[in-house]
Amino acid sequence: MSRGSILIILMIALTVGAPVTAQQTYEIRQAQPNDNRLTTARQLMRNNNWEAAAAMLELVYEAEPGNQTVINLLKNCYSQLKQYGKSETIIRRQIDRSPQNLHFRLELAEILANQGQLENARDAYRQAQALITTPDFAQYILLIRSELSHALPDEALSVIDAYRKQTRDSLVFALERGSVMESRRDYKTAIREYLPVLAADTTMDAIEVERRIVMLLEFPESSREVEAILVAETQQQPSSRVVRLLSDYYIKAHRFDQAFAFATRRDSLEGMKGGSLVYLMRQCYDRRLFGEAAKFGEYILSRYSASPMHIETRLIYARSLARLGKTDQAIALFDSVVVLTPRDADKGQAIYEIGEIYFDLLGDYRTALVYFDSVVNRYRMGMSYIQAHRGRPICHLRLGDLPAARTSFEFLRSHPITDDMTEETTFYLGMISFYEGKYDSAETAFRKLMVDHPTGFYVNDALQLVMVLTEAKEAPELLKDYGEALFAQERRQLDSTRTWFDRIARAENPALADVALYRLTLLNVQMGDSAAALESINRLDSGFPDSYYRPYGLKLKADMLADKIDSRDIARAIYRSLLEQFPNYPFASDVRKRLKQLETDFKVG
Repeated sequence: MSRGSILIILMIALTVGAPVTAQQTYEIRQAQPNDNRLTTARQLMRNNNWEAAAAMLELVYEAEPGNQTVINLLKNCYSQLKQYGKSETIIRRQIDRSPQNLHFRLELAEILANQGQLENARDAYRQAQALITTPDFAQYILLIRSELSHALPDEALSVIDAYRKQTRDSLVFALERGSVMESRRDYKTAIREYLPVLAADTTMDAIEVERRIVMLLEFPESSREVEAILVAETQQQPSSRVVRLLSDYYIKAHRFDQAFAFATRRDSLEGMKGGSLVYLMRQCYDRRLFGEAAKFGEYILSRYSASPMHIETRLIYARSLARLGKTDQAIALFDSVVVLTPRDADKGQAIYEIGEIYFDLLGDYRTALVYFDSVVNRYRMGMSYIQAHRGRPICHLRLGDLPAARTSFEFLRSHPITDDMTEETTFYLGMISFYEGKYDSAETAFRKLMVDHPTGFYVNDALQLVMVLTEAKEAPELLKDYGEALFAQERRQLDSTRTWFDRIARAENPALADVALYRLTLLNVQMGDSAAALESINRLDSGFPDSYYRPYGLKLKADMLADKIDSRDIARAIYRSLLEQFPNYPFASDVRKRLKQLETDFKVG
């Protein structure tokens, strides 16, 4: 056998993790030059065959004991194999050759600490520190962080204190010293270390300190003490950044009076510009805290009506009022934006949002359409222009005007803006065909959507509609009734929708009875009629044991029963059954989560 063949066989054996025999070691030594051995060793390491890689690297190390590349690779292998003694031997040899090398000394200390030889590790760290003859920050930070990462906090504190004394800098290494105090639950000292760093708000350490303070505020064990320290700090030495941390924390904790007080205080510290108030107002709105956002809006407008931010304030304030059900006040505020702003983009946004109120909150689709048309025709810029274009055809659908809806959707299809809009347009054009009884065209649209947008928002709806068209293709009257049900649902005629689905579920031809019962269940849940929802689920469960929709219905049933203490045992049983029988259904992860929660509640109870 040739030397090349031996090499190939040995590489295959080593790569798959075969043990290394003495004969193979000899053949490796004879068959490969050192550079080839390094290449092979790296391949073995990539395949996680650390033992074989170490065996090969040891041979190269014998021949080239000063090759730093080989040494680094070998130490990596020993680390993976937890063969710290071998690493120690190599590192001590490196120290013998380069006794002034700080890196080697730190490596030795870390290896000793990893082996539990803490006294020896402390001695090694002292020897490493002795090599640093000047207050070199970069070298000291290496030493301190090494000690901290190897469970020697007392030694790290001693080094920090010595450095501070030497440099007369009481703030240096505050992040490291504060972290030790955190671990010891001495939160007061930790915060005292962090606050001076926080004042230098342009450094990376300041960003990390802010993150840690936020975590301490939110951690139940430290929250009260840290809050008290920060509040006292704002009274003694006001800091805009500390005040902001507290106001943000109070919003998250739903302590809105304090959040508002600190927000106004921050605004005062920043020169009464209103920016911090608008920021917190936006935070409240994004968290759906509409009452608090409205309170901020009223306060800001009463004091900063001439501020450049008053338009944004009016927009957020109006949205908040709308969500609180104060639609007349919201519309009046949006109207004021149209009058006051010189920017067409803001005018268009305000007019669009009035249309949204009529569309989404008041159900007045004809008036909403007027506002959407106004945006499309007069303010052709910004997101409001796109949103108004998307809203117009839906208004026509809600009004029952299929030709107008089709025309609007076809316009959008010929002017694609985003992939989401293209998908939405394809889906709704398919739905219009379905409503009109053009089932071949509808199916073509739905299948095209599934091909073009396999991970899209409407793909599951398209799939279910293709299933309906396939299952009832020989029953056009049934499809007509199903289309009427969907069209009534689109127009928000919920009682009529329920009547149509119930009619399909009771039809002599049962082709669509199971999907009608499932749709009826969803509708009853939406209408808050849990008794009717459970009744339709039971009809689906008993009448259609092999239905694709039955597991979804049972999952809904378990969700409803889990909310009631006296029926949680039944919910648990349903969840377990679903996991056993349908482990690959899309709802499996949610079922596991809910079952785990029920089991936890049961144990606690």
